[in-house]
Amino acid sequence: MSMSANERKRRQLERERQEQHLLEDSTYPYLKTPFYQYQEVHPTGFDASLNFGLMGLDFPLFIDDSGPEQHVSEDIDPGENPDELFGGFKGSIGRAENMIDQLLFAAQELADFVNEYKKDELTRRLAELEDSDLTDKDSRKAALEQAAHISELLKELDKQVRWSFRKWKIKGL
Repeated sequence: MSMSANERKRRQLERERQEQHLLEDSTYPYLKTPFYQYQEVHPTGFDASLNFGLMGLDFPLFIDDSGPEQHVSEDIDPGENPDELFGGFKGSIGRAENMIDQLLFAAQELADFVNEYKKDELTRRLAELEDSDLTDKDSRKAALEQAAHISELLKELDKQVRWSFRKWKIKGL
């Protein structure tokens, strides 16, 4: 069976994304001062430690120029080819870039999970309202108001959220 033009294009774009992922960042040849040294000299320019502290996590320190592959948790197996996993990230700047990617992926996964939890709970409350005794006029009115509010909440949870970031990696340019 032959592929449609759209399918061929999707596959081509996916191959290009995978190839780009393996490339080094285009800025690397111009970066003379290692990131960890820059961070030591400019500590006030980088204060995500507060955000990590508010999450109850220790802030990752940049004390040398080691890349992301040296900082993988012991219980995680990066596989046989960590280059594929870390996509050309090199040194402490690559570690920072990888951290940004991983934090974004983690935030997306956590947001999806919290969203799913809230939808499930709200749907259960709607079912409980439908099964409740609505013979009394006041209880029926209260139940309808709650159901309307829950429906609004469910509609809100179906929406997407956008955040804007400054670009932190440039590949293939």
